[in-house]
Amino acid sequence: MKKTGTLTLALSLIYYGIWLAFTNINNDMAKKLFIFWPAVFILLGMEVLVNFREINSAKKVGFNVGIIFMILLFFITSLIYQKYNNPFDSIIIDNNPFKNININTWDKNTDANLICNIGQCSFNEEIINRGNLIKTIGNGSNKIKVNLNMGSIKVNSQE
Repeated sequence: MKKTGTLTLALSLIYYGIWLAFTNINNDMAKKLFIFWPAVFILLGMEVLVNFREINSAKKVGFNVGIIFMILLFFITSLIYQKYNNPFDSIIIDNNPFKNININTWDKNTDANLICNIGQCSFNEEIINRGNLIKTIGNGSNKIKVNLNMGSIKVNSQE
């Protein structure tokens, strides 16, 4: 019995591995590379057409189950990207009940997000991006969210 989807599975595993390598090397290139993940459907469709053309009516044809898991992996990764707007460029400090936080001058060469969710701390909200004050969300709340484009952030908290 011939399995359709084996070639597509192999190519999509290679593609996903290359994408994972780029997330560690260059996040901007990884974003651009990941946009083309729906090409897996095109490859699978082409493989189905070629396999049905080559087979005799006496041979059975089945689908490789691994391709379904690979498509689910791509889909879930895509959902994470959409929800968190590139989670590989983020620092998330969530639900830590510590009293002092000190993130000293964090520089990034690309767009980045900083999200701090700090227990009961109150702190001086002075966040500067290339000389401009950035607004924080929530007046008196314990959450700051800042989108940063090639700048630096300094957050100090003292109780």
